[in-house]
Amino acid sequence: MSTPEFARPLNLSLNLTQALPTERVTAKLTGVSAQQAHVFIGDTPADVVSASGETIVFSVPPGTKAGSQVVRVDVGGQSLKQSLEVLGKVSTTEVAVWVKEGVTKSDFSARLSQLNLGLSLIDFRPLSGPGPCTSTLARVGVPSGQNIGAVLSRLRQPAEEDVVLQADPQSLWGLDVDHLTAIGIQGARQRGRSGKGVTIAILDTGVTQQRHLGQNLLAGYDFVEEDSDPSDAFDDSVTPDQDGHGTPVAVLAAGAEFGVAPNARILPIRIGDAHGQILASQAVRGVCFALKTVPPKQLVLNLSFGGDTPTQGLKNVLAYALQQQVLIAVAAGNQGSAGPTHYPAAFDLPGLVAVGALQVLLTEEWRPASFSTHGAYVDIAAPGQGIMSSSPTSTIHAYEGTSFATPLVAGALALWREAFPAATPSEIEQKIKNSAVPLLTAKAEEIGSGMLNLSQAP
Repeated sequence: MSTPEFARPLNLSLNLTQALPTERVTAKLTGVSAQQAHVFIGDTPADVVSASGETIVFSVPPGTKAGSQVVRVDVGGQSLKQSLEVLGKVSTTEVAVWVKEGVTKSDFSARLSQLNLGLSLIDFRPLSGPGPCTSTLARVGVPSGQNIGAVLSRLRQPAEEDVVLQADPQSLWGLDVDHLTAIGIQGARQRGRSGKGVTIAILDTGVTQQRHLGQNLLAGYDFVEEDSDPSDAFDDSVTPDQDGHGTPVAVLAAGAEFGVAPNARILPIRIGDAHGQILASQAVRGVCFALKTVPPKQLVLNLSFGGDTPTQGLKNVLAYALQQQVLIAVAAGNQGSAGPTHYPAAFDLPGLVAVGALQVLLTEEWRPASFSTHGAYVDIAAPGQGIMSSSPTSTIHAYEGTSFATPLVAGALALWREAFPAATPSEIEQKIKNSAVPLLTAKAEEIGSGMLNLSQAP
């Protein structure tokens, strides 16, 4: 007499407790085959990457709201459910780890090496206080392409003589503006736009290598010190809270986390001294260097500088660059409604895009920033107050000014160039202006055609 088979109880378990949108999660089913299974996060269908036996791999849908979400797997007439914490605005390049009291830096580094995930130790600092502050807080670098949810899960797994108390996502908090969401970057990402094949030349106070730029940072030149080290030298006593100028500009244009065009390359050209002063002759030399270094149809110039007196020499080289199909984004200035005309933004050169700055109110309404210079030459506007970026020391700061609105447009120009490699600067200028979002309460002299918008194009 044969022994009857009893069906195993249906169950669903996930390999992760936390995950970012687009990250992959593995679901283990018991009592039912994963074939023909359908996965939902809330009511949104998730993309099933693979299904075999009792295992199904799916990705969290883009745009999934941060917080606890219900994962539902419909299969064989049954619905299995499990909760998943969807991460929101967190760093994709590092996590925060609480380390047990008394653990040495070398012991913790050895623990990271054992995980074989390519993790690196950025900072290891005792908190020196009562209660939980007797432990050490470490910042751990995560290499590009690693699944943050998986890294957190591995760090949390107990090990013999473990040294980890808690591993947390590095939440990005503060009085900041989510500039990428504001300009519709998710739409551009879904269409595969990243600036690949384009180089953005940052003519500024220099750019210092750090993890947000990675391998995208090319070798450049310093026209102030006349050497091949164009590191960011900005250290202005007038703005002591601002750490660097060219570096955060570069990160906003093409940084892995904060950048509009994360696959574009950065050509660092230092033309500004420690106080941010730029000589017209250095600006001309910087443009010429960029033209010599990068094929024109692959080049975007970011000019986050200017003044009240035009020079014909700079106008001539910019006009030539545009004729050679170089794209150019220029800051409109920070002198407000009563300020003088700002050059080179005000040069009458078709294809040159002059950028004003926007600020957001508590009502989430966008309006021209009070400091943004007005003028008929303003072509478009982008977020320019409370913009989060990374400094030369990799510290996250909030920046403001048309200087930091401009790289958002430079990054956008890189996306447009990627999509339309044969278009002229004037044609791309018109495309970017046509896709802008008008602000009904603002004048054209404040914002040009409106707010930068990448949600529908390119």
